[in-house]
Amino acid sequence: MVRNKTYANFIQTNEFEYRSGDIMVLYTDGITEAKDTRNEEFGYEKLASIVAQSKNLGPRELQDHLINELYEFSGTKNINDDYTTMIVKFK
Repeated sequence: MVRNKTYANFIQTNEFEYRSGDIMVLYTDGITEAKDTRNEEFGYEKLASIVAQSKNLGPRELQDHLINELYEFSGTKNINDDYTTMIVKFK
């Protein structure tokens, strides 16, 4: 985090339109940067694939599924970084 006057240089405002059934997944880099035993990262592509394959789940179930996939990929529940997700499914 930038904690000085230059912080405003890193802020960007965006607007998005959504439709019924769209899913918004907010996540920290602890998700995509989690590593497996070969030191390979979970990555954005794997995250996007899991969300696409699980799009019929409710937000809580999708989050649980995503975290379980992360644990399986990493081979542990003791991920080496903090991680957070927030999933919104639009009606």
